[in-house]
Amino acid sequence: MFNYLINDYPTSVFLDDKEYDINSDFKTMLKIIEIIDDDLFTQNEKINNIVYLFYVECDFTTDKLYLAYEEIIKFMSCYKESEKSNKNNKRTIDYSADSSFIYSAFIQLYQIDLSKTNLHWFKFSSLINNLNDGKPFIVELMQCRSVVISESMSVEQKKYYRKMQKEYAIEHDVKVTSFADSLFGLTNGGVNSG
Repeated sequence: MFNYLINDYPTSVFLDDKEYDINSDFKTMLKIIEIIDDDLFTQNEKINNIVYLFYVECDFTTDKLYLAYEEIIKFMSCYKESEKSNKNNKRTIDYSADSSFIYSAFIQLYQIDLSKTNLHWFKFSSLINNLNDGKPFIVELMQCRSVVISESMSVEQKKYYRKMQKEYAIEHDVKVTSFADSLFGLTNGGVNSG
């Protein structure tokens, strides 16, 4: 398990006892997420493109390609087991559609200009997962997307959540599997839903 207080942020990974340098910047990881969401690619094309982006040098055989891909999954989850606090398993953030909200949240809360910085994926993930209630709009947006409208809610609450969920629906709001589940499980765990 990765310890943010004592471990160095990884800039390489080991595959079959060989060390490979990686592109650990959050922008690379966001490009990988875009590839995952892109329906124009086949599964094999996605894997090839993702491996090519992630590894500085990649000369993998077909057998090793899948091992390399599995290592990306572990890295993008920050070497954590998936934490599913979002009980309805809905994606609460779309890094492309919500980019302006994320950008302004990082400016407001952390004074980090994401357009001018190279931020390690682990640091970016930690910061985005720990946005606090009542702060930037992205926090409220993520919470609204994850709410399950129930009969116990007031008419006003139902109306508000329906409006927000319709207006800010994630275009690719599909049940994702394996790699994407572990990846998006990270963003579901960071926002308080109470």
